[in-house]
Amino acid sequence: MIVKINNQLWNDIVQRLNKNMHDIFFEPKYFEIFQSSGYGEAEAYLNNINNNFFFIPYLKNKINENFTNKETFYDIQSPYGYSGFLTNSKSTIFIDNSIRNFIDLCKNENVICSFIRSNPLSQKLKPIYVLNKHFKIEMNRKIIVLNLKQSIKDIWNKEFNSNCRNMVRKSLDKYSYKISNSKNSYKLLIKFYLQNMKDIKADKFYFFNKNFFDKFYINLNKDFFIVEAINKNNETISSILVLFSRNYAHYMFSSRNKQFSDNSVINSLLFMAIKELKKRKISIFNLGGGTTNSYNDNLFKFKSNFSKNNIDYTIATKIFLPDRYTDICNNWKKKYHNLEKKHSNKILKYQFYE
Repeated sequence: MIVKINNQLWNDIVQRLNKNMHDIFFEPKYFEIFQSSGYGEAEAYLNNINNNFFFIPYLKNKINENFTNKETFYDIQSPYGYSGFLTNSKSTIFIDNSIRNFIDLCKNENVICSFIRSNPLSQKLKPIYVLNKHFKIEMNRKIIVLNLKQSIKDIWNKEFNSNCRNMVRKSLDKYSYKISNSKNSYKLLIKFYLQNMKDIKADKFYFFNKNFFDKFYINLNKDFFIVEAINKNNETISSILVLFSRNYAHYMFSSRNKQFSDNSVINSLLFMAIKELKKRKISIFNLGGGTTNSYNDNLFKFKSNFSKNNIDYTIATKIFLPDRYTDICNNWKKKYHNLEKKHSNKILKYQFYE
């Protein structure tokens, strides 16, 4: 069955999750941010029989009719972050039937393809038996995770490398640090974040609209904190936003006031965030990955300074209506052949027509 975000069933499923499966990215309020900001209609497929459930939340979007010959077709994808498939069942028969029903439903609803991001903390895709019979599962990149069950002393000595420790020492005494979820701190972080994204010519994917950022604060202000570094003139040098749930935390946004050039401050902000997360009894801190899947990616190498542990972040894709999908992609290529090379490896390539 299809469940909308205002259906109590969605919330009931999330509340049933134990702390090792639960994450903020499955919550209806997280999906509502994207729906209300124009990024798609939030839905979830749910098969719920006795004590077994199989659950896939996603955003459903209508495909540009310029590519569909004026017919109505859709695609589905996970929102930014870590959501994906969820099940509490080890029954291969139940999971296989659930997936088959979901695929049939997508075909009947004119959904041509799907792009599902995984949550490698709450549930890796590979152990979900028979999933790879139906979906193409690919390793997208490695992400860095820090085990917060260790003491701060062990994290400092065993996880942080020497360069990281030096950077933290360098900036820790230079600034004062504030932890809050205030509207002013949030607005300043987003202002600098958008400036930073513009300066580095980031992909448009990272430029969420104003409605998104407004709704993000309204829905999640009790689920994140901001760490700010403030100089002696009471100016914010840099800040980061950390999203957390019962067991997991995620390094979500960072920003830097470009009037100041101290690159070491991010290290101390993350160190302060780690200390705060330990106070809140969070077990795992996900620092994310790089901008590419390369071990030589600069962002990946930076995050690797904080932890020696990395795990696979995987993507599951499926083309439900192959002939229709091919027609849509061919129509997109005809109109935007200049973008084909840049986006040819993306299953949702036809969404790019800037």
